[in-house]
Amino acid sequence: MQNHVFQTLLEEALNALGQLSFAQCQRIANKMEDSSFRKILNQLVSAEMVYEGLGFVRQRFFRKENLGLALKTLQGDVKDWRGRVDLAEDGPMAGVRSVLEALEVYCLVRERLVHVHTTLASAERHVESTYVALFEEMGNIEGMYIAADGDAGLNLLLPLKNLGYLVECEVSCLRSLFQAEVACEEYKFKDAAFQLFLANDQIMKLQSLVINNSHTLAAGAATGGVASCSELHQFYAKLIASLTDKTGLFFYRVLSSKQIDLTCDNSASAPLRLLWQYQSQTKARSVSLIYLIRPEQPFCVDGYACSHGGLTDQLTGLQSFPSVCNVPADPPIEHWPNIVSILQRELLPHLDSHKTSSPWSQLPSSTPPTSTPSTSTSATTSSYSSLLSYLRPHASPSPTTPSTPKAPRPKSYIHFYDPKVNATYLLAHVVPRLVLSIVHQGRYEDRKQAGMAFGARIGKCLEHEDALTFLRVKS
Repeated sequence: MQNHVFQTLLEEALNALGQLSFAQCQRIANKMEDSSFRKILNQLVSAEMVYEGLGFVRQRFFRKENLGLALKTLQGDVKDWRGRVDLAEDGPMAGVRSVLEALEVYCLVRERLVHVHTTLASAERHVESTYVALFEEMGNIEGMYIAADGDAGLNLLLPLKNLGYLVECEVSCLRSLFQAEVACEEYKFKDAAFQLFLANDQIMKLQSLVINNSHTLAAGAATGGVASCSELHQFYAKLIASLTDKTGLFFYRVLSSKQIDLTCDNSASAPLRLLWQYQSQTKARSVSLIYLIRPEQPFCVDGYACSHGGLTDQLTGLQSFPSVCNVPADPPIEHWPNIVSILQRELLPHLDSHKTSSPWSQLPSSTPPTSTPSTSTSATTSSYSSLLSYLRPHASPSPTTPSTPKAPRPKSYIHFYDPKVNATYLLAHVVPRLVLSIVHQGRYEDRKQAGMAFGARIGKCLEHEDALTFLRVKS
């Protein structure tokens, strides 16, 4: 086969594969006379089909596709073929050499991406450090194909045409998503919103790349109108939607102050609708989300780090426990000292992320004497007994509710009644940086299980349960 014909077919195959037109790529591969390179292209098509279809994280017939092994085999065959090309003189085969070099980089990048997605799919819950590590890993992956070349970056995947562009968009999208997650947890509104915009932009680029493929046009119905190209891209779209909901909840106070209407209609985010529905159904005095600030980082209720003359503002007292979202209106100021007192004394000491060195445990009690939860009455003592049964892992169930079925348990949960103010407080640590606080006027012993179930449900929404379930199991 003449070299220029070979290069033309190779370029067409890579462009078709980048558009996820697997059948077309295989037809082009079958036109190649060299059986060894035909084998490489068929291996490449198989690897992309498994990767884009998430076959390496989803079980099929009690097993998962071993994509890592397939990529190593492909990389070995590419190296062998590259050795053959290196023996040839420079000329028409120079273009093939650059493609083979790019394919080796492609295999390494895909292997690392397989590990990233496997990490996402393997754990039921992810802590902040997980997303920080994943964000850093995406930067390392990007560095594998963006080589330093003076002031500009040399893209090593460029010879792969559409396939290289596909990989770039996927890496950029995933990196922006992880960065948005980290920014959200750090309460950085500008960074979270900007990274979500970038991630959505990459999804649109992927859509544009494959728009001519008829088998992908109907895939957008389940992902909010985004014509996703594959199962993988549908997962990205679902994760973007879930992160957008989380950002809307974390920065509800910021968006509301900008006169952006976030009501409980169908346009509201899923977790925000849950808050409104729970408050409406239970007639709770208030449902609040309290942000657990980092003592080493500045915090501002507007979602921006604030500093004056190089010195950051240090929050003290009740300000150290800001409410970032509250329904139906403003936080219950008259109950806030009680909420903070219970949070400091009974919840934070039991959280793994807040040891005795935590600044919260060192804060003086900000609760006035008239509002301090008391243990002097028998009713309050009973409330503390119920409270401790949830805090201590090996404590026996509360004797007042022996036949009540167990609800899904949040990471930590408190149910407390204060007779002095005739109010019931329910606190649940739903995600690493948020504590759910519910205030009922009067005594509501029957709200325990409902409150626990609601806290668990909010936590799952904020931890992207639907998107991660889609990653693990085909819908």
